Amino acid sequence: MATSIIPWNRVEQSRRAGKTLPEGTCADDDGVETTVADLATMLLPIGGYKGHGLAALVEVMSCSLSGMAFGWHTARMYGKDVDLSKRRCLGQCYVVMRCDGAVTEEEFRKSVQQMTEEVRSEMPKAGVERVMMPGDPEIAEARHRSKDGIPLHDVLWADFTQLSEEFGVELPALL
Repeated sequence: MATSIIPWNRVEQSRRAGKTLPEGTCADDDGVETTVADLATMLLPIGGYKGHGLAALVEVMSCSLSGMAFGWHTARMYGKDVDLSKRRCLGQCYVVMRCDGAVTEEEFRKSVQQMTEEVRSEMPKAGVERVMMPGDPEIAEARHRSKDGIPLHDVLWADFTQLSEEFGVELPALL
């Protein structure tokens, strides 16, 4: 589970496109919040200091328990001095639980369904179409992309074009 507000690739996309980052998502080398992608060196956690606690728990469960690198010790994927030939050795943690330990499976399913329906039926704040559950935006985007295709940013298409020329690989036509 990513515990940052945005993923690092959003910083990279913003940097390459010359766009600013959303407020409160990144900080610079001194820990000062920034919206300037070129200055961003760290992602801020969801939920402020409580989110940092959740992030630490995720690091302990996925890294410390598995013997993998955590935090700044993880091999970087982005930047000028990145060695992509170096294995990243990312830790993982899977938690498997029985849903019928305290209630029946049917009671569990009904409770989760009720919670989901109640959350989605909440009044959205001004300017927001509807209240969504985790995964709802991704489900909607998957439907949209299945119907209309996957959008490519001009900067990314330019990268693909350059790589295709460099390696002599013909690009497919865009739809």
